Amino acid sequence: MLPNFLVIGAARSGTTSLYHNLSLHPQIFMPLKKEPQFFTTNWHQGLDWYARWFNARTIELAVGEASMTYTYPAYATIAPERIAQHLPDVRLIYLLRNPVERTFSHYNYYRYYSQVEKREFAEAIAEQEIYLGTSMYFEWIQRYLHYFKREKLLVVIFEDMIAHPVEELAKVFAFLEVNTAFTPLTAQTKTNATFKARNETLFTLYRCFSLSRSRMWLESLVPQKARPFLRNKIRGVLGGQAKPPALSSDMQQHLSTYFEPEIQRLEFFLGRSLNVWRSGNNDGLR
Repeated sequence: MLPNFLVIGAARSGTTSLYHNLSLHPQIFMPLKKEPQFFTTNWHQGLDWYARWFNARTIELAVGEASMTYTYPAYATIAPERIAQHLPDVRLIYLLRNPVERTFSHYNYYRYYSQVEKREFAEAIAEQEIYLGTSMYFEWIQRYLHYFKREKLLVVIFEDMIAHPVEELAKVFAFLEVNTAFTPLTAQTKTNATFKARNETLFTLYRCFSLSRSRMWLESLVPQKARPFLRNKIRGVLGGQAKPPALSSDMQQHLSTYFEPEIQRLEFFLGRSLNVWRSGNNDGLR
């Protein structure tokens, strides 16, 4: 059994919360690990390897996974083509967040949580395409619509999900043709907020464990509905929500100008205003 829907991004736009909420729906199957990343970093593993991620599926109607690398610039050409080749009828869910805030959040995640980013923000976005490129939403939509019909793509606005989580989840459930009346207990629970460790050594050990097979086995023993809460508790012990330096007004203006043409194209495509992005709403996940 291969998936019949994918959450393709965008990173730092509430996809972890959506993954947990989808996992709780009795008619939806999601694998234990959020991101198989088969069509990008794990392509070499082969289709049989990918299919095993969904072996535990029983009677669920919708089967999916959520891999943010499917809208990473490094895979701009190959990801949509590979997905279309093996999943021609798949449904695609694409979460979009204010591109300025998403870009800054992506940088902060790599700087404070993954700890792979050492450069200052201005230098990082100038030298690493992942930050700005992942926020070019309309370009990504065009790439996927080259292979898939418009009705196969559901665009969800992050700020709408924050303001009206139950209603927006119902739209996602309707798109997947499952019971829209189901309301997950975690609908308004934030997960995967930008994080800064209290003790770097302890946190490094935790990150090594989180990538191990032991973590997968241990997590399988925890009821699905309890996993977001347990994750937040563990992160609360190890550290807390990061308080990165505020984005400077000059950089805010620069990025707002940079993304404005993309926002306008997206507004025309969606047939709705995205002024919420122009107002600088900073609430929600990071």
